[in-house]
Amino acid sequence: MNTFAALFEVMDKEPSLLQVWFLFLLVGVGGFLLCRYRIWLLALVLPITLFLAWGHLSELHDPFVGPAIAREAGHHYFTQSYIAMALALALPLLGMIKRRQKLP
Repeated sequence: MNTFAALFEVMDKEPSLLQVWFLFLLVGVGGFLLCRYRIWLLALVLPITLFLAWGHLSELHDPFVGPAIAREAGHHYFTQSYIAMALALALPLLGMIKRRQKLP
């Protein structure tokens, strides 16, 4: 591998799949627990989750960075990132639904 190609690697600047899963599961499980405690906390959790997902999606769909990520990490990086973001959005909603079912 020549040194010129090593300067343009993308995945050393992007979070690993483990970091992506950890971040979005942390936000999702935290949101689940907060929304089970108080329903109105969804208004706090949802914007944070959407902001983090938007930031990650902007990297994945950048016209220059996105194809480089696909080349270096493969398309499974995209698939797993989408699943992690969807869980982070779904878990607080599930917590809100569980809270509403518990109320009389």
